[in-house]
Amino acid sequence: MLIGHKQIFERLKSEADAGVLHPAQIFLGRGQIGKSKVALLLATHMQCPDESNVVLRKQIAEGSDADTIIFADDGEVLPIEKLRAIVARAAQSHARPNLIFI
Repeated sequence: MLIGHKQIFERLKSEADAGVLHPAQIFLGRGQIGKSKVALLLATHMQCPDESNVVLRKQIAEGSDADTIIFADDGEVLPIEKLRAIVARAAQSHARPNLIFI
């Protein structure tokens, strides 16, 4: 459920559907206000607009989808090894038109 960000999410979703969503989105704000939730919902919509594909939607939510990479910000600097892994993953082929990092 999305509380307080529905209007923002709907705008981002309509831009994605129209093919005009900028490929890089930065969600900025205090902690625990829903930035990651909006990003995950948008990624799910972009990767799986067919809401009946429950398996893919579950994989995205759990972080096990190969084309939707989720890494948590623990408040520390990302180690160079993790950055290298992210860059290497981006260079690999993927099944869907979008490769999304959250």
